[in-house]
Amino acid sequence: MFTATAKTEFMTTTPPQPKVLRRAFTAAAVGRILLGATAFASPRSQTRMNGVPDHVLSTEMKYLIRIFGARALALGIGYLGSDEANRRRWQHIGLMVDALDNVNALMEMRNLKRGDPRVRSLLSLIAVTGPYAALGTVGEIQGQLARM
Repeated sequence: MFTATAKTEFMTTTPPQPKVLRRAFTAAAVGRILLGATAFASPRSQTRMNGVPDHVLSTEMKYLIRIFGARALALGIGYLGSDEANRRRWQHIGLMVDALDNVNALMEMRNLKRGDPRVRSLLSLIAVTGPYAALGTVGEIQGQLARM
């Protein structure tokens, strides 16, 4: 943990991100908000978007989808509501969440056989979370290089 002085020094000595990255993270935050709000309001929209049959949508699955939606909303709103230094913190949190989401999908995919329709569903989920993780990785690398 940083002391208050060290934290202030770190935040003021870290150069701002390039405009293109700031815009990309802002767009990603808006995307998180839209996806999160949709998932929270209509869990069925998420299962249909990912090719999951309607009969699989149980009360428990709706609950889990709404948890995902709430998390996406929190990440997006947290990022947009923060100053530059705290946006970097939200980027780190987003990267951790997105990386773990992708690891989770890959772990589940290992248990499926080629041709299983659930592979397609998992790949469509990775198509959503993968770019977020890639953007977070680029932001992390840029931040490390800027501090050198």
